[in-house]
Formats: sequence, structure tokens, C-alpha cells
Amino acid sequence: MKQNDALALDVRVNPTQSGDKVKAYTAKITIYPVGAVGFYIPSILHTDDTVKVETTLAEIGEKIATWTATKKGKEIPLSDAITGTLTNEGGNIRFKDKGEYILKCSFTDDGGRTYSYEQAAKVYPIPTVTYTQPKLIHTDTKVAINTTGTDLDGLSLEWLVDNSFGYQDWDTFVTGNLNNEGGNIYFKRAGIYELVARTTDETGRVFLFEPKNKTEVLPVLTLGFELPEVAYTDTQIDIRTSGHNNTLPMEWSLTKNGKSIAISSATDGELNKLGGKVRFTSHGEYVLTAKMVDLLGRSYSHSESITIMPIVDFAFTMPTTVHYGKSFEVAISKSQHTEKANAVWTLSKNGESCSYVGELSKNGGTIAINDIGEFTLTAVVTDILGRECRYSQSITLTNTLPVISEVNAVPTRTVKDGKFLVKISANATDSDGDTTTLEWQGRTEGDYYAVGTHTIKVRAKDSTGAYGEWINKTFEVINAAPTISAFTASPTRTVKDGKFLVNITANAADADGDDTTLEWQGRTEGDYYAVGTHTIKVRAKDIAGAYSEWVSKTFTVVSNKPTVTLTATPTRTVKNGKFLVNISTTSNDADGDAITLEWENKAADNYYAVGTHTIRVRAKDSTGAYSEWASKTFAVANSAPTRPVITRTPNGNCVAPGTAVTITASSTDADGDAITYVWENRPAQSHVYPLGKNVVRVKAVDSTGAESPWSAIVFFVADGNGSGGMTLTGPDSTILENGIEGATITKYTFTVPPVSGHNGNDYGRVRGYNVLTKQWDQLDYGTTSNGITFEKSLNSGLYSKLEFYYYTNHSCMYQKSNITYSVEYFFE
Repeated sequence: MKQNDALALDVRVNPTQSGDKVKAYTAKITIYPVGAVGFYIPSILHTDDTVKVETTLAEIGEKIATWTATKKGKEIPLSDAITGTLTNEGGNIRFKDKGEYILKCSFTDDGGRTYSYEQAAKVYPIPTVTYTQPKLIHTDTKVAINTTGTDLDGLSLEWLVDNSFGYQDWDTFVTGNLNNEGGNIYFKRAGIYELVARTTDETGRVFLFEPKNKTEVLPVLTLGFELPEVAYTDTQIDIRTSGHNNTLPMEWSLTKNGKSIAISSATDGELNKLGGKVRFTSHGEYVLTAKMVDLLGRSYSHSESITIMPIVDFAFTMPTTVHYGKSFEVAISKSQHTEKANAVWTLSKNGESCSYVGELSKNGGTIAINDIGEFTLTAVVTDILGRECRYSQSITLTNTLPVISEVNAVPTRTVKDGKFLVKISANATDSDGDTTTLEWQGRTEGDYYAVGTHTIKVRAKDSTGAYGEWINKTFEVINAAPTISAFTASPTRTVKDGKFLVNITANAADADGDDTTLEWQGRTEGDYYAVGTHTIKVRAKDIAGAYSEWVSKTFTVVSNKPTVTLTATPTRTVKNGKFLVNISTTSNDADGDAITLEWENKAADNYYAVGTHTIRVRAKDSTGAYSEWASKTFAVANSAPTRPVITRTPNGNCVAPGTAVTITASSTDADGDAITYVWENRPAQSHVYPLGKNVVRVKAVDSTGAESPWSAIVFFVADGNGSGGMTLTGPDSTILENGIEGATITKYTFTVPPVSGHNGNDYGRVRGYNVLTKQWDQLDYGTTSNGITFEKSLNSGLYSKLEFYYYTNHSCMYQKSNITYSVEYFFE
């Protein structure tokens, strides 16, 4: 048999042990070889890709492989998915539509076992794009590109332009943009262009769409020339065309006053495509037009309008000699093309413009000249464009000069602003009988003149403006300066704002009898002066402003400073904790002026706190003069009472219950002030205190409120049976005195009374808490057989707490011996 053929076996099983019964078993088994299926297709395809499928099928034998296709999770007929045939050897196929497919090959062997293999492939479509281009356009033609496409979902078209020399920069040749739907564009330059679209799908495959349509783009031609708005029949006009003037043949045409005419009938000269030089032979309104036509029949033309003006010709006549002020006629001798022109007449003398009386127009007129000499009359006729026609004629006018017959100048004593009024007059005559006016030189406003010699001039002017000769007149204005006749300055003791009144007087005289006023230097407002030497000056001024010489007066204002002395004596008179100080002063003023005092650091009621004080005083007189400051330093002293010494009776550390305890205190005051005592926990000097520990405090206060430090004592009220103190209850007994805040202990007593019949190995101990070392120090220690007593004085500022301890090993003292102690405190 072959290696891969099915194998049929007979199997027999015999028993290996003997028994009552022996049986044999047989069975037939068929063994099939293991098959396999395999093939390959690309995972990414397009609908125009033909794929050769090669299979690898093992142990298929005579079986026929089954091919199936799945799309979107559903099995579809193989013929709907591909073109071509698939067999056991594979085959050439092409997917019909885009999508995601699974191609599967399988077979089942004789044993009923199925073998299969499947492979997925994503099939992409082949996009299509169609569009058209116009064949012939201009650069200003809007080109509409309308696209029709398929399978462009998710793809973007990129547009290219080819100008027969390959692809070019889009923005250089095209205005506008195209997308998948096309769009509107303009070609910027003349030429032949092809539009190409392309896109790239997600596989990276590039699709190029070239319909092979081409567009020929013609340029938009320009044509231009310029004409002046206005010209004259004698103006030669140089016309130069611009733009595409040398591209096509050019035709010229002309209209006059709205009607077409032959160019040769109205101009001299020739025009071609570049222009030319022409002159219009008659006036009127013209329109000149140049025109070109391109291949598409598009016409390009340019027109310019021009107004041709006629030339104005104008002249007039008038007399050559006229008497001053006499009217004469200006007659028009020539007037051509002046209908729309404007005439301006000017009269000049020696090149300077002057006026005339009357009116002139384009038709002439009658005028008079009120002046003498040589004159020129000019007519300037200007057309609507400003072109002028000038014509002039000369004329001479004559006149006789006026003369001055009399001049007077008489000074007076009338004054204004320091000047004197002078009465001035003059008369003039004119042989022609013309009206005359007078002109002056050296004459002032209002005819007021300063003191001195003055010369004035006058001349006559007739109605023609002609002047006679100047006539001079000299006169003198006289004035004598005033003088100061009396001047006094007397100081007084009248004072204001620290200054003294000075009585000041002065008199003046004037030789001309004029009124005078006085002017001062150094004189103060109200004539009040500070202490010291002062100089004032005065001068007189008359009505003409003439001044006398300055006269000086020197005077001295005297004022002596006041003096003051000061004493300050502290007393023991007290108010609100402060001491009265007796303060007194003695002041004097040599001038007898009233005096006031000014203080520094002086209390209003003269009561001062304990300490050193300095006060100052100075005197001020009625003139405001101050003395030197007088100062006095004094000390207000006060000593607090001494720390009280407490006395207790009875004075043992243990007082029997019900016993009246008398507690007193004594303190001294270095200043001799009265002392009062402030107690704590002492209801009365003699008082029965309760059982147990009692603390009494006291401080001394003097009459000024100064306080001594506190003093305190601690004692017990107890009996021998254990009432009031601490009874021994065991071998170890401790009493802790926790102290008083702000105080240290200076004395203590500690007593454990003996108990009758007791004899043991006892001992006692006292320890103190050291505020400096923060540790407990042993202060007393002693052994005993029955009871113990300690008493000690301590330095202040050292111990703030005490621990009293007693040890006994016999119970016979328990509940019988009452421990007591006393303590004295020192307050810092």
C-alpha cells in the first residue's frame, strides 16, 4: 500500500489467563492521512488587479476543493465577488467591486474530516474623473470646470497645469482654485494649456486624469493714446499710441460736434498705428477714435475728446493827453472771437498798478484818472481756457501844486503823561482851486510834547494827490523841576507785629507853580520798622513828570531784649501719683515794655512724675523781642516701702484648731511717706484660721502709690490627732509645697510630732526645686527613732518649691502623727 493511502487493519485480542471460559475479540480500523489547505493572495488590491492564486492542497486525492467568498460578514456567491475560475490548482481572478473580502478554500476527506484555509483582502476602487475645457478664450474669460467622478470618497483632487512645456506653478499661470467638483478659474497669460487632475488613495496609488483637452488663451489687448482737453487752431498735437499698438492693424475715425467726418477734412497731418502729428484747422468739439479687431472678432478701441478753440483778437483807441480828473472815452477798434471771453482792464503808472474812475468792458467805456503823469491802459481779453490777448495804449495827465501860506506852534501849561500841549495850526492855497489837505511830520498824537526844542514840518496835498513843498516850524517847551523843602523821621514806641511806628513827613516846592507828588524809597507799609538803623529817601515830581533830587533821612529804632530767671523746688505734695514742684520766675524789660512768658516742658498743674525733668522759659516783650531761654533741671525722687516683715503669733508651724492667730507686718519708707498694707487671706489682724494649710500675703504701699514686693507665709492649723495636717498612713509620707508664682522661699519649718511608744529606724528629708539648675536639691536630712523637726533660712531667688518627706517602718505612728510645715516667701 502507498504511504498516504488509507490503511485497513484487523485487530484480534486473546486472553492471557485461563479460566472457565475463553473468548477472542477482533475489530477493523481504517487510518486516513492528514490533509492540508493553503493559498496566497495580496491583502490590498484594486478592482483592476488580476491576481494569480496558487494553492497548496495535501491529501485531497480525488476530492474537489470548494471556494467561497465573504463580504461584510456575509457569504456571497463567488461569481458576484470575482471574475475568473478557481480550481484545486487555483487560477487567475479579479475582484469586481471594492470592499473587504475573505476568500476561503476547503475540502472534506473520506474520513469526514474538513480542511480549510481563508485569507482576507481589501479591494480598493479605481476612481474616475471627467471634465472638459474650452478651446479658445481670452485671459479675462472666466473658465468653468465641471467634473464628473466616481469612487472619490475620501480623496482630494490635485490640479496641475501644463503649458506645452510640462507642468508649471499653478499660481503663476492660473487665478483661482479647483476641487473635486471643479470650480471657476482664469488663465493669467496667453498660451496653450491643458488641465490635469490627480489623486492618491490610501494605498499610495496615484491616479492621473488627462482628458487631453487643450485651451488656447488669447491676451486681452490694450490700446490708448492721450489728447489735451483743449487746443487751438494753431496748436500742433503730437499723438502717441500705447499698449498693444503694434499687434494688429489700426483704424482711425473722427467726429465733430457729434457727426462723423473724414479726418483729412478737419486736420493737417497723418496718423498710423503709432500715432502722428496733426493740427485741427477749425474750432469745435471733436472725438478721435483708434480701433483694432483680433482673431475672435473682439474689438479694442480707445477714444479721446478734444475742444478746439478759436484765437481771440482785440484792440481799442483813446486820447493821448487829458487834464487831471477829466472823463474820456475808450473805444473798441477790433473784437474777434470774444463771445465767451472775459476782458480785464488795468491802469499803471511807472510800472505800478493804479486806479481809475468809471467802468470798462469788452465794449469799452468812459473813465477818469485822478492823478497826473504818464499812464498805460491795458486790456487783457481771456478766453474760457485762460489764453490771453493783450492790447495797451498810453495817456498823459497834468496838474498845478498847492502851497503853505501860514504855520503856528504855541506851547501851553496843559499836561498829559508828563508832556505839554502845543497849539499847532497851518493854512494852504491851490491855484487850480483844488481841495487841499495837510500832511505833517514831527507832530505828536494830541499835540503833546516833552520839555525841550522841537521842529515840525507841514505840506499841502491837492485832490489829485500832488504835494507842495515842506515848511518847517521850531518851538521850545520849558519846565523847572520841583525841590524838597522839609523832611523828618521820628521813631515812636507804638508797636505792631514786632515793629515800631515812625512818624515821617516831607514838603515840596515848584518854581512853575505846578502841583507836586512825593515818591519814596525805603518807606514801609504803615511806616512800621523793625529794630535797627534804616534810611529812607524822598523826591518830588511835578505834573510834567519832572523830578527833584533824592533826599535821604537815616533813623534808628531801638528795643532791648527782656530778661528772665527761673527756680524749681520739688515738694512731697502728691496728686494722682505725681509730686507738686514749686516753679517761679523773675522777668524784666529795660524799655518798660509789657512781658509775656513762653514755656517748654512745663506741666499745666506743676505736678511731675518721679524722675529728672528739665523745663525752659523765655520772656517776650510787646515788640516781639525774646530773652534767652532760662532752663532748670530738677529731680522728683520717691522710694517704695521696704518689703514687709510678717510676724505671726503663735509662731509655730502648727497652730491648734480654734486658736486666734495674730498676724502683723512692718515696713519702712525712706521718704517718710505714710504706709498702708494690702493683705491677702487675712480677714483681720487676729483671726481663727481653718484646719489645714493657710497662705497669707502682704505688700506695703506708700502715699504716692509706690508698692513694695509681696511677703508671704504658710502655716498649718492642726492637732496631734491628725486633724488639719497630713496624717502618716504608711512608711513613706510626702508633702509637696508647689510655691507661689513670682516668689521664692526664704525660710521653712517641717515637723513630724513623736508618737508615744514608738521607737523605729525613721528618717526625714527636705528637698528644694532650684530655679537656676532646674533640679531638686536636698536641703535637710536626719535620722530619728520617733518624730523629727527641721528649720532653715534660704537665700532668696533660689528655690520655688519644697518637698517634705518622712519614713517610718512601724505602723504605730499611722493615723496618729500629724505632719505640718510653715514657709516664708520672697517676691522679687
